[in-house]
Amino acid sequence: MNKLIIDNVDELSDLIITEDTNLLINLNNSNGFIHIDVMDNMCLYVLEFGNNTKNKVEYNLKANSKVIINKVSVNTSDKVYINLNGENSSIVYNTSIINIENNIYYQMINHNCSNTISNINNHAINVGDKSMVLDIDAKVFNGSSNCETNQDNKIINNSCGKNEIKPNLLVDNNLIEATHSAYIGSFSPDIIFYLKTRGINEEQIQELLTTGFLIEKMDLLDEEKDTITTFIKNYI
Repeated sequence: MNKLIIDNVDELSDLIITEDTNLLINLNNSNGFIHIDVMDNMCLYVLEFGNNTKNKVEYNLKANSKVIINKVSVNTSDKVYINLNGENSSIVYNTSIINIENNIYYQMINHNCSNTISNINNHAINVGDKSMVLDIDAKVFNGSSNCETNQDNKIINNSCGKNEIKPNLLVDNNLIEATHSAYIGSFSPDIIFYLKTRGINEEQIQELLTTGFLIEKMDLLDEEKDTITTFIKNYI
């Protein structure tokens, strides 16, 4: 399997995946265009770390291609476009966000062919008094049958920030399965109380709950989990 490490947004402006690939992306203070084409019958696994990003991101999947993305970002206003352009293409896109400033994170998932699948999970922690918006659109066109599109969107508000989730399903075909969910709230007081009774202090509780919330949807190797956990601890 091909392995790529990229830490410059310019290197992602026109990336074509022609063999099964593990891709590690590290982006800081970037504002550019990312264009990734995944060719027929290819598998792409992405682990992405970002800090203060405002990129336009486009993934184009061809027939029988499979993409899994685990993305951890601090302060992202990325605009992500996912185009399922070939039959039997599928994507799992897990985004975890630590929000400190005012940000709008946008995703558009286009089911342009039949028998396509998208599973979109967005979890965000708003740690200050700024605003966090998740604006997520999924569209299934009239000619795209037997598609499946799912969204799970959650924001945990740790302070007095303003939060909003816009989960939209734009469906023009009855022969599909579609779900979406939106939750804005805080960690359960019962869980916090229980952890305190076990001798865990407030700082440790916040660290445990935040890390667990941000990675709960991700299917990670132990080494990847350790790397992501370390990244999260730097900002909470």
